[in-house]
Parts: sequence; C-alpha cells; structure tokens
Amino acid sequence: MEHRGLALPYQLFVFKQKLAPYESVKLRAAVMKLIPKNSILYHNHLNDGFVYGYPLIQYKSLNGQAAILYLGEGVNYIGDLFKDMSQTAQLPSGDRIDLSIQKIRAKIYHLQLLDRPRHYRLTHWIPLQDENYRLYKSLHTDEARLAFLKKILVGNILSFAQGVRWKVEGAIEIPRFEIKRQYWISYKKVKMLGFDIDFAANVFLPPYIGLGKGAAKNYGVISKGHSRYTAATLLTEQPNEQS
Repeated sequence: MEHRGLALPYQLFVFKQKLAPYESVKLRAAVMKLIPKNSILYHNHLNDGFVYGYPLIQYKSLNGQAAILYLGEGVNYIGDLFKDMSQTAQLPSGDRIDLSIQKIRAKIYHLQLLDRPRHYRLTHWIPLQDENYRLYKSLHTDEARLAFLKKILVGNILSFAQGVRWKVEGAIEIPRFEIKRQYWISYKKVKMLGFDIDFAANVFLPPYIGLGKGAAKNYGVISKGHSRYTAATLLTEQPNEQS
C-alpha cells in the first residue's frame, strides 16, 4: 500500500568539539553568541516569551561529538551560524567551544507511514510531566503503564510531524515497546523520570531527531534499533524516589 508523505530537508553538522550528552546547553550557549538575535529557531524565544512548538534546530552529543541538527524550515537558518567553516565561542564560564566542522550529512528524508514496522532506539526520553506523571504513578499494572507510555510516544511523534508540517493520514501503531532502562534526569534542576526504550512503529523517523520534552537539547534522541525482542517486566527496577 502506498502512503502519502513529506520530503523533509535534513542537515546534520558534526563538530570537532568533544561534548558529553548532558553538555548540550554549552553548545547552545556558544551558538547564541555567534548568531543574529533575530534567528528565532536557534533559541525558540521571542521578546515576550517562549515560542512553543517542535524545535527545528536541535543541539546534540553524538558519539561524544557536538552536533547541530537542522530540520525542514530550520535548514534556511544554517547561514546565520556558518559564516565560515572554523569558529569558536567563549562562554561566561571561560570554556571555549570549537565549532570547526568535522562532517556534514545533508539528506532529503521521505516521511511516511510504512506497511511494515521499523525498529528504533529512543534514549534520554522524558515523557512524563506534571499531571502525566501523577496519572502514571496512579496506574497499578505494567500493562496500564505501558499503554500510557505508548500513547505519549504516539503523541510525541505526531508533535514532530506537526512541527515539520507533515499531515499524517492514518494511524500510528507501535507493535513493540520495550523499556531498557529508567532513571532520574535533572532537567533545568527539576528531577524527571527518563527512559531508554526499544520500539517498533509503522512510521519512518529520521535519525537523531528529538522526541518529547527537551527535544532540542539532546533528550529523546532517535536512533536505529534492532528487531530482536527480549521480553522484560516493565518496571521491575524502580528508580529510587529519594535519589
């Protein structure tokens, strides 16, 4: 069956700068010092507050290297940062961020629903916020919690689709959803429950896009998964609430 989709411009810049996964805020701060103030998609802020919507420019740590991902309309803003191929920025802390480019991946990805599910790994995913977290804690069975998380994941995928202006014509299905790890994440100094999961979905998702909270800051990062399934109890190892 043929599914209508969207041709999505995609450009990934990987830098020589080493960067730990939790240091994406340093990369973002460095970029803020180099771009024009009116380059809204780099920071998602206006003078009167935050611009809500899926981020089309995302800051990453990929295999220990700093990277910036541009999606859709975000590709039009590349020139605001890369006036030359080698530049550095000094942060107020004194740290220097080297934005010398190591490699570039430029692609057009075709977003579409698939006849056969595709397997993914999703890391540092933060699906639960405020009321969602309270609802999640009120569920008493693994099956109910799995169903709740899967529903949130579908919503996150739809938010991505809406952000890149892809109208999904059909149902997104997740026949496989396996939690590999859960742990506490400090996000803006607030403790939130994070997950690493393997899942399969009937939708094509480009590599390294972010899903869920903090998608612009190296949270909820998509990568290619594998088809091997190992049955696991959902929450046999609860993270310590006091940690």
